[in-house]
Amino acid sequence: MYVLPHGKRRQQLQIRFEQFVSQAFQFRLLDFDERAANIYGNVMGEAKLTGHPMSIPDGQIAAIALTHGFAVVTRNIKDFKYSGVMLINPFEAG
Repeated sequence: MYVLPHGKRRQQLQIRFEQFVSQAFQFRLLDFDERAANIYGNVMGEAKLTGHPMSIPDGQIAAIALTHGFAVVTRNIKDFKYSGVMLINPFEAG
């Protein structure tokens, strides 16, 4: 889109793209909300107490997954191993 010259066509494509993204991801994104924040505190505290501290983003991902009862699909199992979340490594043979 950025290769198009400024004008009506570029503007219309931008609007259509933004509408598409908004609709496509409307029900696919999970918020780091109050429930997840409460679980996050527990996850991070437990990780630190057990000698397996987590990064802030990994702790947030784990908390969101735990809030919704979801697994985390990642190749970096070690980053979430002690978070209490169910883990799936898509690169390992099942």
